[in-house]
Amino acid sequence: MTEKKGQKTNLLEKSKNKLLNKPLIVSLVLASILIISIADLTDAVQKLIDFITPDVSGSVIIDQNYVDAEHLYYYEFDKNGAFEKYQISANDGNPLAQANLAKLLFNGWGTLEDYSSAEYWAKESLSQLIKLSDEKVPEAMYLLAFFYSDGVGVKQNQLAAIELYQKSARAGLPWAQNNLGVMYMTGNDLNQDYKKSIHWFRSAANKGYAVAQMNLGIMYEYGYGVDEDSLKAKKLYQLAADQGYAEAQIILGSMYQYGKGINIDASEAVHWYKSAADKGNAEAQRRLASIYKISENYTEAIKWYRLSADQGDVYAQTSLGDMYYFGEGISEDNYEAAKWYQKAADQGYSKAQFKLGRIYDFGLIDTENDLEAIKWYTKAAEQGYVKAQTNLGLMYKNGEGVIEDANEAVKWLTMATNQGSAEAQNTLGYMYNHGYGVDKNDAEAAKLFQLAADQEYIEGIYNLAVMYHSGSGVEKNITKAEELLLDAFDKGYSYASGCLGDLYYEQKKYDVAIEWYLKAAENDHSCAIAALGYMYSKGIGVKKDDEEACRWYMIASELGNKSAMNNLGWKYYIGEGVEKNLEKALMWLEESASKGKSGAMMNLGYIHENSSPPDYQTAEAWYIKAKANGDSDALIKLAEWYEKGIYYNQDALQATVLLSKAYEAGNKSATDKLEIIIYGEGLCNQ
Repeated sequence: MTEKKGQKTNLLEKSKNKLLNKPLIVSLVLASILIISIADLTDAVQKLIDFITPDVSGSVIIDQNYVDAEHLYYYEFDKNGAFEKYQISANDGNPLAQANLAKLLFNGWGTLEDYSSAEYWAKESLSQLIKLSDEKVPEAMYLLAFFYSDGVGVKQNQLAAIELYQKSARAGLPWAQNNLGVMYMTGNDLNQDYKKSIHWFRSAANKGYAVAQMNLGIMYEYGYGVDEDSLKAKKLYQLAADQGYAEAQIILGSMYQYGKGINIDASEAVHWYKSAADKGNAEAQRRLASIYKISENYTEAIKWYRLSADQGDVYAQTSLGDMYYFGEGISEDNYEAAKWYQKAADQGYSKAQFKLGRIYDFGLIDTENDLEAIKWYTKAAEQGYVKAQTNLGLMYKNGEGVIEDANEAVKWLTMATNQGSAEAQNTLGYMYNHGYGVDKNDAEAAKLFQLAADQEYIEGIYNLAVMYHSGSGVEKNITKAEELLLDAFDKGYSYASGCLGDLYYEQKKYDVAIEWYLKAAENDHSCAIAALGYMYSKGIGVKKDDEEACRWYMIASELGNKSAMNNLGWKYYIGEGVEKNLEKALMWLEESASKGKSGAMMNLGYIHENSSPPDYQTAEAWYIKAKANGDSDALIKLAEWYEKGIYYNQDALQATVLLSKAYEAGNKSATDKLEIIIYGEGLCNQ
């Protein structure tokens, strides 16, 4: 104990001798000595004494508050405390305190950003700062370099700033050496040079400056200018962390959490995160919270997320919003979730903007608000957030909150597709398949469905199967289609069961088809239910049973299936499987027609044409609707009327025109009828 006191005494005597031989210039080293008694001398002071400035002349009086501020800022990393002390010293006229105060105000360190106040204090200190810089006081050169670098109190001059940083660094000031290292590392204002960066980081690190130790650790961890060496990096981080530097403690905690070059050790990760978190570091608080959340200690997670979120950390605000959204360790509360998402979203965080948009999109607070959803999705999408781009594309496609706009939908879905969104790939594939917003291109559709399927996106798998089934955009391959449909079904996509029923029906494997249709029916898939009705109606794979057919048709009709409605309406008209009922027949057929079923339009035309007495006017109206709907059978029917003079004046030429259109549409029935008219009426000679 005595030996240690003697060492401290000798150290202090050396310091006093230096003080006696110099004017009271402002020097971080000399200032720090003044605040520490022999009994309280610390390792930090030993380091500081090594930075004694060269002999210069000067006349700035050292004051206790400035000494305290320097110690708080550079060795305790307490910017708030340092700001308070600098402010007192600055008000007492200390130019270095005034310059430091300008630096903190400009950057918002330990206080709120205040450019006008920064400018005031910079100008207040400038004349004496230049004088001290000319006297080669390292701290003065360092602060003047900052002024020139950012144009605070002076006209911005990067060359002057670099020269002053270099002079200050060569004079041995560790924070100047560290800054110069950063400039060489990043290539900002100086040509990137990792070797020089390492030189200056090492110079400052060897003086015990924690920030430089951490930066040198980064160079070793990532192999910038040196061979990657995680162990050496870890040792350097440890040195900085042991001095209480929160940023280094966070990096060290991260290494233990994720096993970066060392074994994973959750308890060590918690230790280092908590060390930094207890100092009020928002990032450390958030990281600590995430570990507690993973271990399902939701009480601690919420506590630390809230502390970080209250400091404005957008990631913590979003994570806290998630905990309210999912009800993790707390009651689900979409209003609280939205509140925290809003705080992060207002700061421009794209993930929070997306989540806030989703809250409005799904109407999770009060009612749906598509306009707000569009607003926040757009903000996130413009920053490249892929989920927002996808949802925004879907809203434009479906006209939700905006006027339906296929071009905008394609724009956003293409952006999301290029970032690998399976949902966007599948939706864009659908648009190419249907020619919506783009030229119809089945090959491009199949390619996009394949991309989605490769990511196990089940709708993409299903749609790709449909393409192989039909041979659209790809070579027809029933085996491949069957394989993909079974995969989609196994992954929970129940719609695949109906398509499998269709596939086996086409192969005349009716027993297997019925089996898959029944599976689809369990999930209320109306097309499969309608198919069962058809098979019972025609006796395909089962004994013909019109009552059973009508039962299935009724179920599918009530689910809104227009084909089933058409078939059920016809059954009521002819009285097959149900009691004949014209009123019900018309009701179901008209409902089917209103959904665009042209077969129902044709059936309605037939019923009115063959009513007693015939209602040709109503029949014509239905045939014309079917024709407008693209039904070539309607062309043949109207041609028949012109040929036979039914309702219209007999006109073989008009009949031929209509039959020709039906023929061009691919209706094979038009061929024979066209021949009969042409040869029967002798039009071939005209």
